Amino acid sequence: MLNNLILERDQIIEMYQLKLMYFEEKVGPIERELQELKSQKSAVDQTMKEMRSKQSEADQMVEELKRKNIEASETIEGLNRKRMSYDQRMEEMKREKSEADKEIEQLRCQNFEASETIGELRRQMIGVEMEKTRYEKTIKEMKQKLSEADQTVDLLRRSNTEAFETMGELKRQRMEVEEVAVLNTKKLESLTPIIMRMKEGLANILNVEVQDMINIIKSNERSNAIPSSNGEKQNLGNSRMHACNVSLKTGSTNLPPQYSPIKEGNANESNGTDQGKECERLEESDCIEVICVDDETSPGGSELCAIVCGKEKIGEKFPLTSFALKRKSRDKKWLLGADMLNDFQEDEELCMNVVCVLYRQQISASESSTQDLDGGLSHSDALSVRALWEYLFDGGHGLRLGKTVCEVKQDRPDVLVECRRLATNYYDKLFRIYCNGEDPFFKLIKLYNL
Repeated sequence: MLNNLILERDQIIEMYQLKLMYFEEKVGPIERELQELKSQKSAVDQTMKEMRSKQSEADQMVEELKRKNIEASETIEGLNRKRMSYDQRMEEMKREKSEADKEIEQLRCQNFEASETIGELRRQMIGVEMEKTRYEKTIKEMKQKLSEADQTVDLLRRSNTEAFETMGELKRQRMEVEEVAVLNTKKLESLTPIIMRMKEGLANILNVEVQDMINIIKSNERSNAIPSSNGEKQNLGNSRMHACNVSLKTGSTNLPPQYSPIKEGNANESNGTDQGKECERLEESDCIEVICVDDETSPGGSELCAIVCGKEKIGEKFPLTSFALKRKSRDKKWLLGADMLNDFQEDEELCMNVVCVLYRQQISASESSTQDLDGGLSHSDALSVRALWEYLFDGGHGLRLGKTVCEVKQDRPDVLVECRRLATNYYDKLFRIYCNGEDPFFKLIKLYNL
């Protein structure tokens, strides 16, 4: 009977060991209870050894075993209850997992790109795991190539850093272009009434109809004869060749521009005499004087100009000193701020010159206690304008830049980008300066295009 009890005990213990192993695999928190069962098992083993050594106390040992079996039964019942509670908890966790899966599915539907990324990451993880198994087999070879791999990683990191910086710069430039595009769109929407008013004003000055303005402009460009108010034909001439024949009386805002054209029949016979007399008349009448050297007499295809307005050099604060106004710049004629803005996108040298215009305005504003010390610029832009002026006028005199566009491109191409940015951001201010003739550079351009 004792052997049967022992065998039954061993079977029970073995059964509970299997159950404990099952619980150990499925439920982590019951490990502590399994340890208690193991300790109980060791105690039972110790008791069995004592029973074998004490056959005479078999009856007492049977009672002890019965008592222990009762305790084991109670323990089993407690474990069963705990197992049931754990099963309930597992069911709750399964339900929660099911609800979480539903939420995940909803999120995947709402964010398809994220799900694709997750799938790609999972595929990459699978690939990484496969690579990991291969790497474990070839770990010795990888140790030999570790230094080379580290160098490759450093190179890739530097490349990624440069790529991120490039992307950031491109995004910044794109945002600036979009801001300029939005600004230009708003400006262009309000241009139609301004153009009409300007056409009417020019038509009143020239004493012609508005619809005839296009013909006048075309005839000016071709130097063709246009009908005057009395029906006769006059040749207005080329604006470059007859710059001295157009004057604006200083101190009077009511007088329109006076044209002194040379008649077509005497153009070849005058040999410049009429132009010289006209320039003398302008000087005697305290008007603008222009001393021009034509392309044929000036080497390099440029015109050297000096300007006197009301007996006062307009370049007194910034001396002109034989400033060469290049053909590309002297042909600029802006009726609208949008025209100037378009030229900023095409002419890099013009952007360099207008940055110097902003600097001269900044200097003029700093000398006046009633104006902004930065000339209407932001503090950071004012510092940029000063630094650019010092760089561009390295060795230059008056209005002459010390560096060419090619030199700047080779030395510091970022300077051209910054000049175009400043010119674009402050084109309204520059257009007002141009219209008011507040800077020698713009005065030269306006005077040449008269």
